Amino acid sequence: MFSSLEQEIQEKIIDEEIKSYSLVSVDNQKSEFKTEKLKLEALAKVDIINAVKELRAKCRTQKEADFTFSGIVQFQRIFKRCI
Repeated sequence: MFSSLEQEIQEKIIDEEIKSYSLVSVDNQKSEFKTEKLKLEALAKVDIINAVKELRAKCRTQKEADFTFSGIVQFQRIFKRCI
């Protein structure tokens, strides 16, 4: 058990875990895409994620939001087949 280790060893383990999960700033990195289509797809995915977050905030429960979202996705698939 972690708690049974000496305090010094616990601190070393925690320090190593923090180092291995350090965050890297993405503001300084330039996004490069091979094609414009890939860039648009990536932006669309970000838009979908943000829309789901907003939907979850508006719904009473996360389950209700996920159910609503899955219904929208199903409708989109059916609509795509009809076109």
